[in-house]
Amino acid sequence: MNSTQTFFVVGCLPFLDDLVGFALPILKTPARPHTEVVQYIDEYTGLVSGFFEFERTSEKIVLQQSNFTVKIGDEHVLAFVTEDGFCHLGTTASLAPILRGFISRFPKRNSIALQVAELIGNAQEKKLARLSMREELVNSAGLPSARAFYEGAALRSAVWANLLALAPNADVAKRVLGARARLGASIGVGGELLLHLDALDDGDRALMNEEILKDAIISEFAIIPDMIATPNPTYEKYDNVQDSAVKDLLIEVRSARRQEERIAILIAGILENRNVGISALLQYERDKAKFANLALDRIRDTLIRDDGDDRLMEIAAAKLVRHLYSAQFPASRGSLLLFFAKYLAGWPEINGEIHRRLGRTRSIFVEQYRPAIEEFLKSPRVQNREGPNLPLFRASLRSNPID
Repeated sequence: MNSTQTFFVVGCLPFLDDLVGFALPILKTPARPHTEVVQYIDEYTGLVSGFFEFERTSEKIVLQQSNFTVKIGDEHVLAFVTEDGFCHLGTTASLAPILRGFISRFPKRNSIALQVAELIGNAQEKKLARLSMREELVNSAGLPSARAFYEGAALRSAVWANLLALAPNADVAKRVLGARARLGASIGVGGELLLHLDALDDGDRALMNEEILKDAIISEFAIIPDMIATPNPTYEKYDNVQDSAVKDLLIEVRSARRQEERIAILIAGILENRNVGISALLQYERDKAKFANLALDRIRDTLIRDDGDDRLMEIAAAKLVRHLYSAQFPASRGSLLLFFAKYLAGWPEINGEIHRRLGRTRSIFVEQYRPAIEEFLKSPRVQNREGPNLPLFRASLRSNPID
């Protein structure tokens, strides 16, 4: 196939029987509209290096209208199907909020949580995901299976990743990838880490500092005290909700006709009273509009915080406004700024961010709202959602059927 040829992502083939989770992106090109292809990815660079024809053998392909295009040399596209059957398409960075949002809603989907952690998680998130998967295997298949995963597959994966990180150039990295089926590690009788690197070329192995390699691998599996706790401790403090205040906020959100307004009301609710706002956010779960669901995932990822610093929360919310403005369809950015100004201008950091967005655009879709936006910024509404904290019922997050 021509290296300059552009392919459109048209859907995905889910890997799991329930159709939820990561999926294989399916692509087509206008030059061959009846041919479906899949990407071939260079494992060292993460870029698309080719395309292969895909013969459909399943009716489980989830079709999805998309303007997402890919050509050789581009970052590869991922596909992830959420519980509503929607196929999300994008790069690793663009899908990260969707993936984190899914895991926060369904923390017991351990196999998916592990895949997400290995893809975008930090060191502690990877450790927790591996431990959760090991625990599930102990309960479902017994200790030998759990050890085969934790001291086998997970350990080998860490060896490969760290060898690639130590590779001084692409040629060495490609030889590591070529030999990886014969590379690994094991745990000795005394609990020490044993590396099995004999399959490496002698010259390549001489370039690797094996002590650094061992330290990096051990740090990935070292257990920090108190790590083995609930996978989402941040949510626990908001699991008891305040009946009247939360109910009023949810009514206000659901009665708003525009998705931009619903999102602005939720953010304002969190900033005004963190317990009330986040409890409402956990119960609201999903919106009827696509952009609003993207925004909900980003709000959960950004504003559910363990620290009690209101200033840091306000700064995080201002950055969130910037990200949501960039993610919104250009024709709807005017209404987004309008509702954000209406509900959020009372916080100086957010007020300043909206001012900056307004000052950098002359879009016709924003200009029609400019006078009203500027008026809201000059005379922000008084924020007040204080009230008693009455733990009267629990968030519906825990009763969701997908576990």
